[in-house]
Formats: sequence, structure tokens, C-alpha cells
Amino acid sequence: MKNQVKLKSCTIILISILVIINLEIGNTQTILKMRDMVPIKYPTVDINYSLSKNEAVRICINNVSANGSDSNSNVRFDKFTLNQILVLENGDEIPLKPNERVVSFNDTIYLCEKYGANNGTKVLSYYILDDHKLMQISQIEISFYEQAILLNNGNFLLTDEYELFGTKFAVYNNKCKLLNENKPFDSGFSCISWQEFDTKLFVYTYSDDTNKSILTIVDAATGETSSKKSFNIDNPFVNKIFVTKNNILFVSENYINAINYDGSNSWSLNIGQIENNISLSYDMSKILVSTKGNLYAISTETGNINVAVNLTNLIEKNLQNREQNNFNYFPYLLELFPLKDEQQFGIFIGQFNVNSKNNEIPFINKEILLLNINGEVIFQYKFDNDFKVAKIIQTKSKLYFFNENSIYSYEN
Repeated sequence: MKNQVKLKSCTIILISILVIINLEIGNTQTILKMRDMVPIKYPTVDINYSLSKNEAVRICINNVSANGSDSNSNVRFDKFTLNQILVLENGDEIPLKPNERVVSFNDTIYLCEKYGANNGTKVLSYYILDDHKLMQISQIEISFYEQAILLNNGNFLLTDEYELFGTKFAVYNNKCKLLNENKPFDSGFSCISWQEFDTKLFVYTYSDDTNKSILTIVDAATGETSSKKSFNIDNPFVNKIFVTKNNILFVSENYINAINYDGSNSWSLNIGQIENNISLSYDMSKILVSTKGNLYAISTETGNINVAVNLTNLIEKNLQNREQNNFNYFPYLLELFPLKDEQQFGIFIGQFNVNSKNNEIPFINKEILLLNINGEVIFQYKFDNDFKVAKIIQTKSKLYFFNENSIYSYEN
């Protein structure tokens, strides 16, 4: 439900070659650059691609001891020891502290946590990766139920929301110093979601007790509240919010609600069960949304549906070499992404193998389709079946696809 960054439990091992391929519209394919990555032997749980350093960092697990002891030392823990390690492209290994794991990252900054000495607590540490060294800047002890998410400016948001109940959210700086704390409701809230926009942090909370929603706008640098609006929307259990120049969009299970900056209702749209693939166009004029069977481009200003595409038919029609006559494979939308050309957008599709095991590729026949505003395919690129997507990163100029041995980039 949150915009937080969560580590995915997977066993994909990212190894060998880093290939960057530019897929240009015009049905051409040009290899721009190739550089080797040193193979790794560890299961990888996530990837951070530092744009400032132009380098991929693989977040891996290098040891797990179920009996509460670290096989490399005499240190003991209450439950188990999970040792994570950062592996750079050249193979340099940077181990974290025993039982410490990465919970949020942003370019060269890593927030890590481990169980605290006291029951019900965690130790949150703030690190910066520089010159292939991980330097600890600060740390703080927090509740077991609190979670931290890095902001673009290096500060971080801390909230105590856990299993549909929370009481507060707060902004801390890189010294783990509290800048400001907010408690939107006296009785706590049932839902929280947030989005950064420019220098502001937009935080949405909903209280089941009061049946009210509150949007709190916070200065991301100081943590100070600049405004707070109370309102009601359809289906207030919001999964994501998107901030545009004219309004704020709140996306729940089946509704998109638009609220003006003064707190008044702009528009509301029920389009059926919404999937996780939601994206805002670069000019903020459209929101791209996928449902169980359809793909929509919706005007953020009016809520009018500009494009409606039968997603199931589109995927089935364009998947090449798909498994025929096998009910164990079915079409799947992996990612939906905008392009700088506002008359176009892209989707990343494949087939899901329902019988795949933990060490097998769950998705096969993966392809990129670029569509025009009418939903017509104008470009298609098929990946090899051994392309195991572990991470997709969007920037305004490129789209990166990470697999176990390569990175493809689309020049946006």
C-alpha cells in the first residue's frame, strides 16, 4: 500500500556482464556501451543504481544462521542472523553489520536497520557509500513498528503505521535528528501514503474512527507543516498519491479521486480493480492506469478517459513465441511507463509460469511495446527468455531494465 521501498525476497543472482542497449524509436537497436561486472555468488535481494556515480550496487545476502549464531563469529542473536553485503560492479564487497539489512536507499545513501538491544526496538543507521566505502553518519533507536523511507534531499520520513494503525509521522535529517513530528488525528489513522513534489512532501492519512481524510503538506527540508486540509473521498484506503500542478490524485483499490489544492473535490472515477502498475506522464497531464483487463490514459485535469486499450488482447496478440495450448502460462503486465513524447507510452509484458519454483524464472517471453495515444503498437522489442528482470528504474532520460547479467536502457 505504501510508497516505501521494500526489499524483495528472491534468489536471483546478478552476475557477469553489464550491457547498456539503446532502443530507439524507429525500429533500430544500437549497443552504446558494454562493461563487465564481476560475477557474484550471493543471492541478490535488490539493486541500487547510483545515477551520480553511474554504478550499480547489488544488495545481497551472504549468510543466514537459523540458530541465532553467526558462523563467522561468536555473536548471538535472539532469532537468527541475516548478513547482508553490498557488491559493486568491480566485485568489491562491503559487508553490513551482523543482522543488519537495507530498508531504504537513494543514490549513495543507505538506511539500514537491525534488532535493538531492548525488546521491541530496532537500531536505524544512516550510511553514505563513497569511494567504495560505506561510512556511518548517524544512528537512532526506533520502535519495532516504525519504518523509515529516504527522501530525495537526504532526509527521511519515519512513520509508526503498522497493520492499518498508526499515530504519527516525522521528518528526520541525516544526523537522525528529529525536525518535526505530525499527529494528524487524536485517535490515530488507518492508512498513510505520501509523495514528494518539488521541495514539499504530501502526506495523506485516513482515520476509520472519524471517517475523515487529511492531507498534510510538509517542507521536506525542515519538516515544518505548510498546510493541512480535511476532506472526504470515495474509498479512502489510498494506495498511492500523485501530485500534479493543479491537483492531487488519490488512487485506491478501484477509485481515482482528484482533490484541488484548496481541499475541494475536482473529480472522481471508478474504473474497476486497479493494479499496481500506475504512472504519471512527464507533463502531468495524464495518469496511466492498468486494471484487470484494460489500460487507460486519464486526464488529470478532468478525469476524462483519453485512451482505453483492451490489455489482455494487446498482450496476447503481441507476445511472440509464447507457450501455446498451456494453461500454466498466462499474459502478465510487468511494468507501465510514460515517455517524454506525451503521445506515446510503454508497457513491459510477459507470461507468468504458475508452476515456477523459487529458483526458476517465473516470467518468460518478455517484451517491450511502445504504443501511440490510440493504443497502437509502434515499436516492439523481445528479450531473450533468460532475461530475469530484478529491477526497473525510470529517469526522465532513460529507462533501465536490470536482469541477472545485464542492464538494458531505453533512451527516452
